[in-house]
Amino acid sequence: MTTGLTLIESSTGPEEQGASVFVIDTDHDEVVGRFEPPGLWPEIDFSPDGRYLYIGESIEGADGRIAIVDLATMELTGTAQGTLIGGAGLLMTGMP
Repeated sequence: MTTGLTLIESSTGPEEQGASVFVIDTDHDEVVGRFEPPGLWPEIDFSPDGRYLYIGESIEGADGRIAIVDLATMELTGTAQGTLIGGAGLLMTGMP
C-alpha cells in the first residue's frame, strides 16, 4: 500500500492535495489497485486473514467512514462507520 499528500506553501497559506491509495503487487512490482481515500490523511489496516483492506480517515473529528476492499478481486465491497486502531504507517519527507 502507498498513498501520499502534497503540501504546497504559498503567501496565501498552505494548500493540501490528497492522493489515491495504491495497492502494489511486490512480486511483480506493479500497481494492481487504486482507491480514493475518504479524506486527506488515510489510515490503512488489514483484516487478520489478509483478505480485506480497510481505508479510513485518521483525522480527529472525521465522520468515521471506512472503505472495505476485497484484495482478491480489488473491488470496493462496502463501507462501515468507525475508527481503525492499529496498523502501521510510513512518513516520508523530501524536497520536490
